This record gives sequence, structure tokens and C-alpha cells, in this order.
Amino acid sequence: MSSNFALILTLGCLVYWLLLNKADVKNYINLFFGKKVQNQVIDLRPVLGRKFRNFLVEMGIVIQDPNRLDSVYVPKVEQISDGRLKVEAIGDLSKRLVSESFIWGLESYLNGSGFDIFVQSANYRLDGCVYFTLVRGTRSDRMSF
Repeated sequence: MSSNFALILTLGCLVYWLLLNKADVKNYINLFFGKKVQNQVIDLRPVLGRKFRNFLVEMGIVIQDPNRLDSVYVPKVEQISDGRLKVEAIGDLSKRLVSESFIWGLESYLNGSGFDIFVQSANYRLDGCVYFTLVRGTRSDRMSF
């Protein structure tokens, strides 16, 4: 009975670890079978939905509606190319979007969603949007002791 419980617990931990490290596991499987990895393509469309809008609200990246006190405006977010994220800077959100606290929160949200991503730069442009450049694979860039 206890050995069955230990086996189930071990398999559960393995599944949990696989879910947390989806991107790395996929790359290891591709390397094992000899498939060519697609140059670390970053596709963020699956995580830019309702959960991401809730993340923006939690981080305070919203503008209060001047006509109604019970509604707010959330900026539009889209992936414009591989590794590039565009966030509309409505109102005075440009300073909050390029702040270190938001960048760290964005990295933690994306890494918690299964990506191994580092925000390389965040630039505000005159078209009223903030552009984030994302780089994949920060684990290999960091020093380990």
C-alpha cells in the first residue's frame, strides 16, 4: 500500500515538474529526436488573453473611466513579431509600463506561464505604445556557482 502511494506521489511530482518546465522539456525532446529547434521562437498568443488582462489590472496598468467610477480602461496588448510585444500606453501609463517593477512582474507572469523569457528592453515611441523586446533562454545567460 505504501509503495503504491509513493509511486503515485512520485508520478504526480514528475507531472507537476513537467508542467512547470514545458518549454525546456519540448526543447529536450526535440534535441533527443534530432529535430531542428526553430531558433527559440517565442509565441505569446496563448498567454495574452483574459489572464493577462487580469494581470494588468493587478499591476495597476489601467486608467479610470472619467464618466463611470465602476469601470476602467485596460490597454491593448499584441505580439507584433517574434520576441516583440506592443502595449498601448493610454493616459499616463508610459512611465508605469517602463518601470522596473512592471518589467519584473511581466517576466514573472511569462515565466510562470511556461516561458523562459527575459525582457531585454522597453521603449516608449511617439505612436503612443511601449514596445518590449523579449529574449529567450536566460538560464544559460546567468552565472551559477
